[in-house]
Amino acid sequence: MQAMKESHFAEARALLSCLIRSYPDSDFVPRAKLAIGDAWYAEGAFGRAELEYQDFVTFFPNRPEVAEVKLKLGSIQKR
Repeated sequence: MQAMKESHFAEARALLSCLIRSYPDSDFVPRAKLAIGDAWYAEGAFGRAELEYQDFVTFFPNRPEVAEVKLKLGSIQKR
């Protein structure tokens, strides 16, 4: 998350992906998946962000962050 705060988005995505691969059953996986989408969104790579956000909704449909993700998906689709 430090890399995200410092706008090192590629590094953040790599670290988060490593976390997901290394600890697939971790409670941090949903947040990591969402943060990967946020990194793409912050860089303006809206197509990639949209894919990550759609995956988040598919794999974690009961998470409270889904409402936030759906708003972001709506803003991407308006572009």
